[in-house]
Amino acid sequence: MSTFLESHERFFMAWAPVFIYAGVIFTLSSLSYPLPFLEPMQRSVQDWILHILEYTILGILLARGLCVTFTEQPIVLYIALGTLLGTLYGLSDELHQSIVPLRQASPYDAAADAVGTFLGTTIWGVILKGIRIKQAQAPKGFHQWQL
Repeated sequence: MSTFLESHERFFMAWAPVFIYAGVIFTLSSLSYPLPFLEPMQRSVQDWILHILEYTILGILLARGLCVTFTEQPIVLYIALGTLLGTLYGLSDELHQSIVPLRQASPYDAAADAVGTFLGTTIWGVILKGIRIKQAQAPKGFHQWQL
């Protein structure tokens, strides 16, 4: 019974941040004026940069969730699958925005979302590579994470 609970707890800890963050993205996309305090920054910073930053965070969270769920897989798998999932979510977000008053769907925003997701999953991949190298150098019997 404890293994069942442990696996569910592990799944929850891996994916709760992804679902919460995706919920924040969805909620902001539901608003005609999502963040009025960002308007001055949106005038000085291109919108696509904000999309890349937003989806870089999602990419990191997706790659982390995949890594915790499917341990000891090749890093490229986390990057590829995380990028695919994040890109699909970005496309669904653009479709969602197309039905929100005063919002519009943009293929450029979807492309920026995909780039951000790839960037985020790659950042996680680099971090994971460093962790795996340190684990390989650790003395035998030393407690190691399974990542």
